[in-house]
Amino acid sequence: MSGFYQAGFSESLGPNILLTQSDSYLNKRVIGTTGHYDLVFPYPMFAGRNFSAIGQDIRSLSQSDAVSMTIRSDAFFEKTVSQTEAVWDWFRPFKTHHITNLSKSWRDTAARNAKRYEVRARRTFTFSEVLNPAFYASDLRRLNSIILNRKRGTNTSIIAETILRQQLGLSGARLFRASDSNGIQGLAFFMVTEKRAYAYMIGATDEARSNNVIYGLYGYALDSFQDAMDYVDFGGVPGTSDDQSHPIAQFKQLWTNETAQSFICGKVFRPDVYKNLSKAHPTSHVNFFPAYTDQ
Repeated sequence: MSGFYQAGFSESLGPNILLTQSDSYLNKRVIGTTGHYDLVFPYPMFAGRNFSAIGQDIRSLSQSDAVSMTIRSDAFFEKTVSQTEAVWDWFRPFKTHHITNLSKSWRDTAARNAKRYEVRARRTFTFSEVLNPAFYASDLRRLNSIILNRKRGTNTSIIAETILRQQLGLSGARLFRASDSNGIQGLAFFMVTEKRAYAYMIGATDEARSNNVIYGLYGYALDSFQDAMDYVDFGGVPGTSDDQSHPIAQFKQLWTNETAQSFICGKVFRPDVYKNLSKAHPTSHVNFFPAYTDQ
């Protein structure tokens, strides 16, 4: 097991619940001080190997004390996930994911500007893949926080270093580094599993960003994946939006040649408790599942 599937074993993300039919895991999440719990996907997405059987797992979970179940689906399984819509109480498109199909050279389809800036970055920085990704958890968290703090109107929460180090220690973790005479200037974290790579987290200093370091990191990563992976999923826009005019969506479009849809899927097991929690602890997100917070 590797990559996001293996992340189901991450105890720091919460106790694991095995879903035997879909061959996957959920995390048991305590809902504040309410005495209740729900089941959620390990961040950043649910990675089941047999999603078509999720209905059987839901029937088994209906006998549990869980208030609800929430997953964010893997965009690579858009068609299979769509076929399960009837088993959910909540089923909504979530993100348009930007994907590079590596059946041909990524340079054949990438935008001219992306390739030009990537070449400039190669002249400024030295790029490499690190052998021990977990060692760089603190650096990645620090550099990622620089990017998050520049955002406006999005969720700027920063993952805990202990959890990030654990995820970087998984067998599917791949971490790419950009450096110069002053040290590390950028890091890009990908997770790989079964011939697919997922862009997970990126970080860079402000000066390095101005010198196109992210172009260089993406280009170097794609070169590394070219002959080993079939696809690279660069994800969607930040937060809960799916606005394809967002600058980050436009940036990802420079590198990618396909799109796929992820979904938020929700199931309520205890309707009365769910209703009461939603009234007492409503989420700040409009039209989202679950309708309560975990605080």
